[in-house]
Amino acid sequence: ILPDALRWLWRKDEPLPAPAPEAKGDLALSGLLIPGKDWEPVVEDLKFVDAPCTDADGAFYFSDLGGGTGVHKIAADGTRSVFNAKAVGLSGMKFGPDGRLYACHNREKRVIAINAAGDVEVLLTDIGCNDLVVTHKGHVYVTETGKKQVVLIEGAGKSRVVDTGIPAPNGIALSPDQETLAVSDYSGSAAWAFRV
Repeated sequence: ILPDALRWLWRKDEPLPAPAPEAKGDLALSGLLIPGKDWEPVVEDLKFVDAPCTDADGAFYFSDLGGGTGVHKIAADGTRSVFNAKAVGLSGMKFGPDGRLYACHNREKRVIAINAAGDVEVLLTDIGCNDLVVTHKGHVYVTETGKKQVVLIEGAGKSRVVDTGIPAPNGIALSPDQETLAVSDYSGSAAWAFRV
């Protein structure tokens, strides 16, 4: 079997088929567009938009990280509002199973959770966090790019480092079954996958 395996491993790359003429850019994303329509801007004239996420009702949230205008919300009907004007400097936002918005508060070097009334609970301090993901159990995985590590927050003030060594851990996501954690490397082209 070894000769066959080596022949397969060292085979010549086969060219990918040409994309369909109507497909532009990313084929997976172009498949989401309504036929005959292109991407349309929803919000313009902001400084640096970051941390897109959605709530259980399908409303879209994002942070105006560079403009200091807080967290914005776009409802399913297209209505735009400011969800929390005081929450400035947020990156990496996700809603948890408890309905709270979890976020990396970079200005304050902390990870927070914001409820619907705007009350903030500090989950962890003294962390140069970048992005996060929340599990079904309410645990939070956070990338700390500067320290080259991934941190798990299991409750307010209770955390531990679960991985070190990725040159610049950045984006982070969980598979739908919550069994695989994916972390992107900002300094390269690799993405790391971990069994939870």
